Amino acid sequence: MLKLALIGAGNWGKKYLTTVKSFKDCRIKYLCVKSSDTLKSIKGEYVKTTNYKDLFKYSDIDGIIIATPNSTHFKIAYEFLKRGYNLLIEKPMLESYSESLRLKSIQKITKARVIVGHTYLFDPAYIKMKKMITSIGKIRYVSYDGMNNGPYREGTSAIWDIGPHAISLCLDISQKKPVQVSTWALDTLTPKKGYYDFCFIKLKFSDQTNAYIRISWLFPVKKRELVVVGTKDAIIYDAAGDKKLTYLENMIDMSKKTRKIKNSMKIFYPQYDPATPLEIELREFMDVIKYNKGITQSDLDFGIKVTKIIELAIRSIKHGGLPVDIIN
Repeated sequence: MLKLALIGAGNWGKKYLTTVKSFKDCRIKYLCVKSSDTLKSIKGEYVKTTNYKDLFKYSDIDGIIIATPNSTHFKIAYEFLKRGYNLLIEKPMLESYSESLRLKSIQKITKARVIVGHTYLFDPAYIKMKKMITSIGKIRYVSYDGMNNGPYREGTSAIWDIGPHAISLCLDISQKKPVQVSTWALDTLTPKKGYYDFCFIKLKFSDQTNAYIRISWLFPVKKRELVVVGTKDAIIYDAAGDKKLTYLENMIDMSKKTRKIKNSMKIFYPQYDPATPLEIELREFMDVIKYNKGITQSDLDFGIKVTKIIELAIRSIKHGGLPVDIIN
């Protein structure tokens, strides 16, 4: 039986608590929440504390889940990583590229494993999409809409809240090197404080294809939609829809002679595993710990890449949307 510690029991922390209960070979034994009142309100047989440093004295912890506010991730992750704990860090991993490199330097020494919770990468519908992507032909472009009316988070931007989902999906589905990012944004909720509630991102890849991303906390309808258009077909992953996966066959069938688009499109809804993304994510974390398996999705290096791109995107915003090169 694997024993995990959970730090943070907000919206996502509670989802981890619920999901782990469905596993027979794993349990959350230790629970750390900043507020003692919140801690008292959570029912269950947990070893509870309001100070994460209290967890250092327990020798039976197999892994740590960090689901605290973004600004606390580095301090907490650094303390556990240098002690060799395996970590699952909720997205965004960090809001600082330099701090993410500091985590990497510690990980090289301790060899601890780190998974970053880019949850959509673990969605069975998205995993199915990725397996089918070669059938659409060469990718023409990628787009992602990640918008909703809230939830608003103090002390951060929509680009750090929703942006990691968008960037992680576009990087993973493209499988090409990102070379340039351009970003435009609005800060209508908290003007002139550097917190953006609407962003438009253009991400350019080494094969000259582009990903176009819209993210916002100020949109009347919830959207979590990745669209990939190829030279033959197109495929849509809609994380917020009833039908998460849509395949459009012959969407673009252009005659070389007439250069006209033929209207011969057929639509299919591919089937996929019914498991939830969080179940797959946690199972990956458990397998890494229990069987020393390699991380297939969203490791520390991937989290660093996402952090770097968002940081450069913010630099582009501050320069009026001018393109910023992504230099590895």
